[in-house]
Order: sequence, then structure tokens, then C-alpha cells
Amino acid sequence: MTLARWCRAAAIVIAVAAVVDPSLTLARSARPTVALIDTGAAASVVDRIARSLMAEAVVVRGETPDASAMVVVGHRLPAFASDVTTPTFVIRPDGPAVEIDRLSGPSHSPIDARAPFVASVHVTGARAQTLSVGLSADGILLDRVDRAIAGDDARVDVPVTFVPSTVGPARIRVTATLSGSIATASADTITRVERSPWAVFAFDPRPAWMSTFVRRALEGDNRFAVTGRTVTSRSVATSTPGAPHDLGNPTSLDRFDAIVVGAPDALTAGDVASLEAYLSRRDGAVILLWDVRPTGPAVGLTGVERWQFDTRAADRGIAAAAGTLRASDLAWPARLPIGADVVGLADATSVAAADSTHPAAAIWRADHGAGRVVVSGALDAWRYRDAPQSAFDAVWRQIVADAAEASPAPLAIRVTPAVARPGETLTIHAIVRDAELAAAGPAAAGTAASIQSAMALKLIDAASGLATTLRAWPDGAPGRFAATTSAPAPPGRYVIDARSGSMSATADLVVDPAAGRASAGESDALAAWAASRGGRVVSESATADVAAAIRRLAPSAAAPAPTHPMRSPWWIAPMTLLLGIEWLTRRRKGLK
Repeated sequence: MTLARWCRAAAIVIAVAAVVDPSLTLARSARPTVALIDTGAAASVVDRIARSLMAEAVVVRGETPDASAMVVVGHRLPAFASDVTTPTFVIRPDGPAVEIDRLSGPSHSPIDARAPFVASVHVTGARAQTLSVGLSADGILLDRVDRAIAGDDARVDVPVTFVPSTVGPARIRVTATLSGSIATASADTITRVERSPWAVFAFDPRPAWMSTFVRRALEGDNRFAVTGRTVTSRSVATSTPGAPHDLGNPTSLDRFDAIVVGAPDALTAGDVASLEAYLSRRDGAVILLWDVRPTGPAVGLTGVERWQFDTRAADRGIAAAAGTLRASDLAWPARLPIGADVVGLADATSVAAADSTHPAAAIWRADHGAGRVVVSGALDAWRYRDAPQSAFDAVWRQIVADAAEASPAPLAIRVTPAVARPGETLTIHAIVRDAELAAAGPAAAGTAASIQSAMALKLIDAASGLATTLRAWPDGAPGRFAATTSAPAPPGRYVIDARSGSMSATADLVVDPAAGRASAGESDALAAWAASRGGRVVSESATADVAAAIRRLAPSAAAPAPTHPMRSPWWIAPMTLLLGIEWLTRRRKGLK
């Protein structure tokens, strides 16, 4: 057979094979699939990490059910963290980072007063840079505070202020940014602006300067409705209209969110018993303002067994969230009660507390039954209220506001988070105040019994009015209920409505795909979360190590796979070459 015939035959075989399209089963090596999740990192960083991983794996942006491993880029847990079971690695972007660990502020704000918020910010890798924290309400910037960062790992509490302009729910967004950096973080919450102030009862069993000036500070703030009574002698007292005659009837105290007690040393055992009943029935707050060394039955409310004292002539600073107090006479517990929180810490360099096992907590608070007790050992802080370094009025307004804010209404409802992303898990808590249940009496026994089994809630779309019924179940204590659901898919404003007998309450919810939330220490939890899934946390510069680890966790496996070799377009090249050789050979021989 001549060369021309060989070439023609081979070309014909290729053409026939292409028509038949044979299928062959071969063992092929498949690369692992990696789900790449962005939790707030810059787009350029995510793209750079994706390119690094593509050399070792098939990278899919977002969740995918067939992923061999997951890579999370950022400093936060993904919203679906609890559902992840595949090996997981966390890559922290290099360079400065900023996180809002916590955003605290009132859930309800009076229309006539400033509402304080405090952002607890964690900054890393930003020594000598400036941190800017801004507060905006419904998209309008209202306040901005700058702080210089002194170290590479700093935590700062930045106070910002919201000034209400209209009644109703206001979406608060706090944003933290670093100068000269793309690092930013934001957290959202909702505060409902109302015209109802906190009800405060100021009771002095004897005249006391400390409580007098604290009461004046509260009376100068429209957020408080202050009712007062001062016993000047055994048979003489001065009081404002509507003030209870004494503390003897606990039910007369239930309408107050907080009780400020001056001269606690003068309280009787009966007064203390009434305050304890108020704390357990009302879940309220009692603020004890000592102006002499703590003595008498009221000491039992503090839970302190032994006190420390410092009465040197020189005044010293007491650092609180809203500013600094000044005082020269201090009393503080040698050991704080279990679970107590420090509200005002005295300057350690100026306090003679060598035998104390705890820093000088001049002001502190602790739970007492269902309520809260705030204790002040700044005995003569009122003497320095006008000092340039003292923020007497601001500090006490903030302390009393925090205490009153935590006192529940007859029926209270709270949703977490208040600003959520579509599909995010929502936790709803409803609390029926114990005082209201106790006051229901026999006539309302049926209602009280019914709300112990379950409580119906409604999730209402504020735009359309469409409502979805939810069921809240008892949450471990009488009168407390909880429900878990998912945030609606359509973005917008929603209202959660709760009703029980004559009581009703509402909570506001905003659904927004761009919702920000406080990390609440998520950065510290990332390592444990990744380790529990067989991975670890690494820096961006170690991305190559992550790729190698993924290859070890999910090595390429040889799997049978069908293939059609004749479907390759490259077969056209040899077929054309063979036909060209055959034609050229025939041409030289003079054949047609």
C-alpha cells in the first residue's frame, strides 16, 4: 500500500471514529472543592486569597454543599457557623483591623433628652493611628468622636450621643474607622423614642447632701420623672405630690423604675424588708448613696461582709463610663460580692488599700433577687461636684439611667438582633413582670395560668400589615418566655407584638442585608470554632499553608470517569495533515 493510501485510510478512520463517538472510562484525579466565605474583608484581599487557593483546589465563592473544606476570610464568624461540619480554616487579613465588640445603649429613649451609647472597640496593628467612631440615626450622622490608638492591641470604650428628633423607632448605626486604612466595622441597633420618662423615687430617711445633689441632677434631665420624700424629723417630712408616705407598702413602689436612697444608715429593718420585696416583685433597681461609713440593716442589701475605708484629706478621681467623680472619703468592699460589676473605680495610686483583695470599687452594682442594687461608697463626692475635673451630674444621670433602663415594664419584649440580615436567627424574649402576676389576684387566675403555658406573638410587616403568628414557650422562670425564628427574607421594618390579658408590648425589627452587628468577642472565638472543625486560624501571609493543609485533608482521589476522546477539536489537525500528505503525494505522481 502506497503512502497516499495509508494517509487516506488513516483520515477515514478518524472521520468514522468522530461519527461513532466512542466512550472510554478512565481513572482521573479530582481536585478538592473549597467554599470561600467573606465575613467583611476587603474585596481585593478576598480576590488575592482566592487566586492563591486556585492552584490547589476548585474555589467556590459562598456556601456549597459538596465542599471538601471551607475558608473564612475576616475577623468574624459567619452567620451559619453552627451548621458548618466540614474542615474550616480562618484567614485573617494582614494590616490594621478594627472590631466593635459591644454596642450598649438604651432600647428606649425619651424625646427630650440625649441618649448615650458606648461602643467598645478592639483595634489591632494600628499604633499611632486615629480611630474615628461615628453615630448615625436613619442614615444621618449625628455624632463623631476621635481617639488616638497607643498600642498594637488596644481596646477603647468610645461614648457617642444620639439626639432624638421624632417619636418612634430609630435605627442607630455606629461605625468605627481607622485613619489611612480601609479597616472599618459597624454595628446596628434600634432605640424607640418615646415621651415617657423613667419614674424615680428619691427617699431620704434623714436629710443628706449626697442624695440632695444627685436628685437635683436627675431633676434637671427630662429623661427622669423624679418623685421625692425626705424625712426631716420623726413627725415632719417634705415630699413632692404623689410620693409614697414611706417604704412600708411595697405595692406603692411598683410604679417606679428605680429608687434612690439617701442616708441608707438610717433605714429601719422594715424599710429594708420593703426594698427587698420591691426588688423581687418589681425587678427594679435600688441605688444606695452612703454618706457615712456603712452601718445598719441596709448593709444586708449590699452583700458585703467587710469594708475598706480611706478618709485622707486629698481628693482623688473615680473613673466611671460617663466621666470622673472626685471624692476624699471612700468606702469600698474588701471583696466584691460574686457577680458584681464595678461602676466607678477609684484611682489606685491614691487609695491606701494594701490589705484589700480587690481594687477600690467606690461604686458598684450587683443583682439582688430579680432586681439590681447599686452601691456608692464615694461618701463626699457631692463636695467636689463643681470641680473642673468632676462630672458629677453626668455620672449620676448615667448610673441611674442604666439602672432604670434595666427595670422591665409590666410586659416587656426584646428581639436579638434588632437589626438582622434576611434569614438570620432571631431570639425573642418576653417577660411578664412578677409584680404584675402577683397583682393579678384571684380574678385573673385563669389569665395567669394561661400565660404560663405559652404566649402568642405576632410578627407584623410594617409596610403591608401582614402578620405571622409565633409561639413563645416558657424559658426557665415564671413569666419568662422565649421564641426562636428566622428573619423574614424581604428587607424592611417589622413589629413584634405581644399581648397577655390587658398587657401589651411591642419590639421593633429591621431586616437589612447590609446589617452590621457587634462581634461580642467573635475574634477570640474564631480559633476555638476553627479548631473544633479540624482547622485553625492563620494570617493572610500563610495562605499557602492553608492550601497545603486542604490538600492533606482532602487529597486528590482517582475516580472512574467517562470520556469521549474524539470530541476534542485537535483531531482536525492530524486529519487535515493526513489528507494534505495524500493530496501532495498524488499530485507529484501526476494522479488526480
